[in-house]
Amino acid sequence: MLKKNKEIFIFFMLFYEKNVLLPHQKRNLNLKKMKKVLSIIAVAAMTTAFVACGPSKEEMEKAEQLKQDSIAAVEKAKLDSIAAAAAEAEKMAMEANAARMADSARVADSVAAASKKGGKKH
Repeated sequence: MLKKNKEIFIFFMLFYEKNVLLPHQKRNLNLKKMKKVLSIIAVAAMTTAFVACGPSKEEMEKAEQLKQDSIAAVEKAKLDSIAAAAAEAEKMAMEANAARMADSARVADSVAAASKKGGKKH
């Protein structure tokens, strides 16, 4: 009977060690659980903050529209500049042509005036 009681006692002690926690062991287990819960909450908060800090879809569309408007304005300014340069070149060509025509008319008038006077005498 003593042997049987001893076996029961050993079984009880092994069962107790595996399944029953002492107060200091419970405290350590609770701290570990709290650390896990706090770390999960921290990760969730950081994820939420990361997602919330990004631009919204409307803001992204507005930024894209502003970018396209800016590109269109630059292209328009470029075309206006090219047109203004072409107009300036045409104006300069017309002025040069008018000056050439005036010079040729002046030369023709000089030649005509010289021929009416009889030309130069040597």
